[in-house]
Amino acid sequence: MAGPRRAVRRVFTAQLTRPRNPDETIAVMPDARPNLPPLRQPAVTRAGGHHAADQMVLNLFDSLGRFRDTIDALYAPAGLNEHKFYVLSSLAAVAPTPSVASELARLVGITRSSMTDVLDDLEGRGWIERRRDSADRRLIRVSLTATGEAVLRSSQQHFATVCEELLRDMKPAERARFAQICATIDRATHELRQRMPVFHPSAPSP
Repeated sequence: MAGPRRAVRRVFTAQLTRPRNPDETIAVMPDARPNLPPLRQPAVTRAGGHHAADQMVLNLFDSLGRFRDTIDALYAPAGLNEHKFYVLSSLAAVAPTPSVASELARLVGITRSSMTDVLDDLEGRGWIERRRDSADRRLIRVSLTATGEAVLRSSQQHFATVCEELLRDMKPAERARFAQICATIDRATHELRQRMPVFHPSAPSP
C-alpha cells in the first residue's frame, strides 16, 4: 500500500547538494496556495563552510512543493489527484477482494466524509463500484472496475516516465548516492519524534 506514497516521497531534487555562494541569501518560491508569503532563508553556510541544515530542509520542502504542483497540473485534467491515486492503488493491491470506505480513509489519511467525496467522484467516472455487503447491509464494499484498473496502470506508467524525466541529468552513481540520502532522511524522520522535544515558545525577556 505504501508504494505510491514512497514513490512520491523519494522524488527529491539535486537542490539539496547544489553549491551556493556562502554570502547568498535565497527567497523560497511562495506556495501555490493563496495568501502565503514567501519564506526568506538565512545564509546557506555557517562556520566551517558546511551547508546549514535548516536551509537545506527548507529548500527540500520548496522543491517538493513545486514538484507536487507540477504533478497536480499534469494529472488534474484527467480527474486524478493524490487521494484518488492512493485509493485506486489500494483497491488494486487487495483485488479481487473489495475494501470498505473506512479502511480506505485510514490508508489514505483523510476523514470518512472526505473519502465519501472521493469515492463519489471515482464512481461517477466508472473507476470503482460500490455494493452493500450481503451479510451486513451496513457495510458498503468498494471494488476497482476494469476501467479503473486501466486508468491506474496507465497513470503508474506515466508517473514513472515523469520521474525519469525529473532525474534524467543524474548519473548512475549520483542516483545511487541520492537513494542513500533519501533512505537516510526517511529513517531520520521516523526517529525524530523520539529524539526531539516538543517545541515550546520562549517567554519574552523582561
